[in-house]
Amino acid sequence: MRLGTQARRLLRRDLLHRVAIRWRIDVVRRFTKDAIADQQVLFAGWPVRTVFDVGANVGLLTDAYLRAFPAARVVAFEAAPPALAALGRRFGGEDRVEVVDRAVTATDGEEVAFHVTPTLGTSSLLEPLGEQSTVVHAQTVSLDGWCAANGVATVDVLKVDVEGAELAVLDGAASLLESGAVGLVFIEARLVAETAGGALLHHVAARLEGDGYLLHNLYGLVESEARGTIYGNAVFLGPRLRQHVADQAEDLGHRVFTRRLGHR
Repeated sequence: MRLGTQARRLLRRDLLHRVAIRWRIDVVRRFTKDAIADQQVLFAGWPVRTVFDVGANVGLLTDAYLRAFPAARVVAFEAAPPALAALGRRFGGEDRVEVVDRAVTATDGEEVAFHVTPTLGTSSLLEPLGEQSTVVHAQTVSLDGWCAANGVATVDVLKVDVEGAELAVLDGAASLLESGAVGLVFIEARLVAETAGGALLHHVAARLEGDGYLLHNLYGLVESEARGTIYGNAVFLGPRLRQHVADQAEDLGHRVFTRRLGHR
């Protein structure tokens, strides 16, 4: 049976519409995908008050969170002296930022060796592989301990970039995570270790899944010449935020989206 002119026109229009959608998803999104902007979408209707920037370095993401969530207070944890100096210069007059001169791990009040690298962004509690570092002494703090001492009950965003020491940070936040007090975890995701004994993505995912935090998306993936992923950043959603996103869903597209979050 031959299709009439109007039917062919409708089919052509539908095809073009589908192509446009795929273009937006597959091409435009690929080049405009932004972790902070996506977090703004996820937190729509949720008052973001507290952000922890663990491994704040010189404050690039601290600044990004200040702009993304105008009502939020950012607690920036950093142990590398040059990075601490940069944070002080950058946020010295900012009431919404608190800089904590500590290495975040699973313990409180210990003195530990901290490896400071020339690039600062790869400084870590763990020894770097293939990069020179200077060892300094740092005091430790756990996130559970810091929250208890400072009266913090919930953390909307927990950002962690500690070059392989992620599991120690999460172990030190066991009470926060077990109780679901953290809304979202934004954490470095490595498939290749660059520090001695550094955690990889599957280690981090298994640790967080045990407390109900599910992998939602990956960002900023960096590949090797062999086309293998080296590292990127991952967003994990906690139970409260997943429920919030599900409650906000109204159309079919959002319902499909929330099924990926573990909802029906």
